[in-house]
Amino acid sequence: MSGFWEESTYYTGPPLTAAMVEQAETSLGYRLPIAYVEMLCDRNGGTPTRDCHPSPAFTSWAGDHVCIAGFKGVGGERGIDAPQFGSSALVEQYGLPPIGIVIGESPDLAYGVFMLDYRDCGPQGEPAVVHAESKRGEPVITPLAPSFATFVDGLRDAAHLGQSMPPVRWRDSTSAALPVAPALPAADPGALSTQVPLQADTPVGPKGLGGWLLLVGFGLIMAPYRLLRDLAQILAPLADPEIWPLLVTPGSELYAPALVAFLAFEILANLALVVLALVVAVKFLERSWRFPRLFIALLIAGPAIILVDLAAAAILIPEDSSDLPQSLFLLAAQMLASVVWIAYVKRSRRVKNTFVRGMP
Repeated sequence: MSGFWEESTYYTGPPLTAAMVEQAETSLGYRLPIAYVEMLCDRNGGTPTRDCHPSPAFTSWAGDHVCIAGFKGVGGERGIDAPQFGSSALVEQYGLPPIGIVIGESPDLAYGVFMLDYRDCGPQGEPAVVHAESKRGEPVITPLAPSFATFVDGLRDAAHLGQSMPPVRWRDSTSAALPVAPALPAADPGALSTQVPLQADTPVGPKGLGGWLLLVGFGLIMAPYRLLRDLAQILAPLADPEIWPLLVTPGSELYAPALVAFLAFEILANLALVVLALVVAVKFLERSWRFPRLFIALLIAGPAIILVDLAAAAILIPEDSSDLPQSLFLLAAQMLASVVWIAYVKRSRRVKNTFVRGMP
């Protein structure tokens, strides 16, 4: 259509064919709207001259409208089915809601994308068009139009927002028929891709071992080594053949049953922490639903054992308090870190969406 497109070909893919449409629909698991396919037959993606659309709610772009930098086509480097910049990749990378297909981008992806929303119509129906973005890790969806054709008719340039303009039509009675791809036959739901319309229990938001979970994973890998190192420091003096008999022999100058019990507790507690850390690391890599609770248990157990150690040392060895200030500082730091990570595990949508394997 003359006058609809800017000259830029940044979003433009190769000439559209019915086979390309069918392949994209099969890989994404959704039937594309006829109006969208007709637009791509005119030009397979590009930047519209009317790049603004009224918005009923405030978005990152503006309080009353959104701006589209370009429509995605089918195929090519930036098409909806492209492996790196396609719809599925953007949904995963930017924590967008898995409600359909990303068909357009804002001038900066930080301002969100434009999506075909199949939640109400199902994968073979006529989807609505929404603006979707992620704010502080939470997906935000703003409805824009009940259909793609209505969305395109609502596009305006910035100078004409709020004014009526002629509707966009891709063909009329004098134009040749465009090669619109046939609708996909009804398919077995199991044959669709993993990107399905959002249901009540469908996770929304970021998913996978990314973000702050990378730091958690690194800490879990190092935890057994650090705990074994601490245990070795405890056992090193006891390995001296002259010290151990003095600790366990009644009447010796170092004999104290309570001290022996304390050392036994120290050894067993640190061994238990090593085992717990290994179990938590395995559950993390498995993405098990048990990981969050076990990780919280590990975060609580570490400071708790240190607190018991300090209390026992103050009772059994009151004269040796030179390291007490430093030990209290380390305890406070570890408790603060535990509080922060427990809050993260409890509130993070990525944690909730990622650790679901084996859930009853």
